[in-house]
Amino acid sequence: MSYPRPINVLIIEDEKDALTAYDQMFKRLSRFGIVSSVRYAYSYQQASEALKGSRIYHLVILDLQLPEELGLPAAQGVNLGLALLKECESRNDYPIPALLVVSGHLGTTYQADLQSELASYFFYGRTITKGMRLRKDIVAAIRQIRKYCDIGIHIRDGGEYSYPAISPRDEDLLRRAVAAQEIAIGVDLKWWAAEYGAASEVGADFAGWTSTLMGQFVLDQDRGLSRPTFFKIFPSRGSEHVVWSTRIMQQKLEHVKLLSSITAGRRCILATQKVGAANCEPIQFSHILNEDRATFQEQATSLVGQICEQVSALGDEYTQECSLKGIFDRDVALEDLKTQWERYVPSISAQTHLENPFQTRKELSMSDQAIYCTFQSCHHGDLNITNIAVDKAKAGLSAFIFDAGYCSREVNVRDLAMIEVTSLLHQATDVDLPDACRSAYEADVLFAEDAINNAASDLAANTLRLIREIRAQALKRATPEIYALMVFDIATRQLWGLSFSVSRNKIKNPTSAARLASLASGWLRRNACQYFEKQSRTIGEDMATVTGVQ
Repeated sequence: MSYPRPINVLIIEDEKDALTAYDQMFKRLSRFGIVSSVRYAYSYQQASEALKGSRIYHLVILDLQLPEELGLPAAQGVNLGLALLKECESRNDYPIPALLVVSGHLGTTYQADLQSELASYFFYGRTITKGMRLRKDIVAAIRQIRKYCDIGIHIRDGGEYSYPAISPRDEDLLRRAVAAQEIAIGVDLKWWAAEYGAASEVGADFAGWTSTLMGQFVLDQDRGLSRPTFFKIFPSRGSEHVVWSTRIMQQKLEHVKLLSSITAGRRCILATQKVGAANCEPIQFSHILNEDRATFQEQATSLVGQICEQVSALGDEYTQECSLKGIFDRDVALEDLKTQWERYVPSISAQTHLENPFQTRKELSMSDQAIYCTFQSCHHGDLNITNIAVDKAKAGLSAFIFDAGYCSREVNVRDLAMIEVTSLLHQATDVDLPDACRSAYEADVLFAEDAINNAASDLAANTLRLIREIRAQALKRATPEIYALMVFDIATRQLWGLSFSVSRNKIKNPTSAARLASLASGWLRRNACQYFEKQSRTIGEDMATVTGVQ
C-alpha cells in the first residue's frame, strides 16, 4: 500500500460557493505538483459509488448535509454525511490517510465524539466549520499526508516459513505506529508468527490474521535504529481486552513496555518494545528446543525458573473451594470436541489402551464434586511457546513472556500447563511429537530421567526436559491432580479448536492433537482417579462407534 506521493483528492460537496473556493485552491496546488487530481461528488449516491471503487484517495473533504441524488435538494439533517463517513472508515483495501469534515451543521452532531472517531480511523482527521480557516486546514492535511507517504516499511522474507501478505489496512496501521513515535521515519521488520482465525457462526467479527512481526524503528536525521520492537496486528473485535491485558503486564513485569495501540477498520496494532535488556534480536523459545540435548539441559532449569517467576508476578494466589466442573473452560462445546475426536481417532487406531477424551471431559463437566484449588488473581492467558522470547547473550539464555491473552483470574498453574501442551503441538516437526514424548504420560507427574535419555531425537529429549522442569515448578504451586486437570483441559481445548480454526490454531498436526488429548485423558485418570466414578470407553469401543465395526 505504498501510495504515490502526488495527492488524489475527493471532495464531497453540493454548494456552489464552496465548490468554487475548492476549485481555485486545488488548481494552485496542482500547478506545483502537490496534488495529482481532484474529483467531485455532488450527492450521497455519487460519493458512495466513488468510495466503493478501487481508486486511491489521499484526502477526502466531506460535507455532512447532502442531497441523496444529483438534482435533488439537500436532505434535512446530517445522516447521509455520517453514512458516508462510515464508508470512508471501512475502506480497508484503500485506507484514506486524511479526512476533513467541513460543514456548517457541526452543531447538530456530538463534535467531541466525531473528532474522536476521526482520530481513530484516519492518520489525520479534523472537523472544520465551513468558511473558517479552510485553506490552513487543507495545507495542514497535505503536510500530514506527505509525512504518511514518506514513512518507509521494509519487511524481510520469511525464509523457509510461509506468512501472509501485509494487507493495506495493516500497512496503514504500521505507518501510524511509526508516526506515533514522532522521531521515527520507518520500520525494518521480520516475521515472528502468524495465525489465521476463521469466521464461525458466533465469532465472524473475530476472523482474520493475527500477525506478529519483530523489528526496529528507523529514526530520523540518521540517528540509527531503535530497540527491537514487536508489532502485533490482529482483528479489532475484542482488541480492547488485548490492550487492557498488555497494560496489566506492563504494570507487573519490568520488561513489558507498550509503545502504542491503534485501532482502525477491522484491525488493531499493538507495538511493544522488545523484551530483555540487550539490543540483540530475540529468538523464539521453540528454536531453543531444536538445539542439541546437552546444550538445552544446561539451560532448561534456569529458563523455566525465569518463566515461572514472571508468571507468578502477574497475580496473588489464594485457595478456594469450588466444584470440579467449575475449573474447566466452559467455552468448549462437547459435541464439537466429540466430532474432532471421531474425525482423527482412525489415524491413531493402531495404538491400544488410549482413553476417549470426550468421555472424560463429559464426566468432569457434569461433576459437582467439591475440591480445593489455588487460584491466581491474574494470569497470562495465552502462554504458548511463540509468546516466549529468549535473549541469547554471553552470560547465557534469558526467557521473557510477552503478548498476553486475557489476564483474568485462573488456576495458578494453568499458564504452565499451556506451555507443556503447546510445546507438543505448536512446534514445526515431521514427527508426531506427542507420540515421541508419550512416556511423559505413562508415569507419575515427575517421570524418570531415563525417558529423556532414551528419546529418539534431540527435539523429543528437549521437549521432555522442558515438560519435566515445568512440572517440577508446577508441583511447588499445586497438587499433581490439579496440574493434570489443567493439562487435560488445555489439550482437549486445542483439539476442540480444530472445529472452527482453518489455521488449526498453530497446531502443526491435527492427529497429534487427538493423540495428546487421549494421552492426557489416560494420564489424568491414573493421577486423579478419585475424580471418576467409572472408566471411559477404550479406543476399540471408540473405533466401533466411528467405523461401525464391532
